[in-house]
Amino acid sequence: MVFKKILRFNIISMNKYIAAILFIALFFSCSYHTIEVNSKQTITLKLNEKFRINLPEDHTSGYTWQLNDTYDRSIIDHINTVWEGKSNGVFFYFKATKIGTTVLNFTSRKYDDINSVKEMTITISEN
Repeated sequence: MVFKKILRFNIISMNKYIAAILFIALFFSCSYHTIEVNSKQTITLKLNEKFRINLPEDHTSGYTWQLNDTYDRSIIDHINTVWEGKSNGVFFYFKATKIGTTVLNFTSRKYDDINSVKEMTITISEN
């Protein structure tokens, strides 16, 4: 009887460890490559790679970053934009969906006043 309880406890504990390992593996396999934008730059990514672009943003100034819609949407899929606080700024999430090259333009603006413009060329290559 005691052996059955110990065996049952070990199986439950092992299932918890397996679940934790699977969760960690899934988390890291879905992670995004983070790109910091400083000035005009060219980034090469692989097909189906997920990436995010980080720009500093302070909402107290009234200026917010916007992605201009001039890029080729067949090459890059814009998934989401998330503001993660004053210290982390804003993250633009993307996925590389087709081989090719496109240019992403970001504008920091407050109504009609443009504060800054960032541009980056994204080239998608085969895996």
